[in-house]
Amino acid sequence: MADQAAAVATFGLAEAAEAGIVKLAEKAVDFLEQQLEQYILAQVIEAGFRALRPVIERALDGFVFKAAADALGVPAAGGRRR
Repeated sequence: MADQAAAVATFGLAEAAEAGIVKLAEKAVDFLEQQLEQYILAQVIEAGFRALRPVIERALDGFVFKAAADALGVPAAGGRRR
């Protein structure tokens, strides 16, 4: 009711300003939601990589060892040729 009374006194500027403020608040909330989603996603991905790091390192070590053995023409993995 107060908004309508103010609208009469200000020729509708008060209600227009309120609509603008509401729209601005909605955009701010949307932005903050996106930031929170990105933060959570980054934390989950980082935790996943932290857990997989030893596995990836072992796989890469084995790959590098096999590539070096193949390049040198020597058997890899205990004398077996892959």
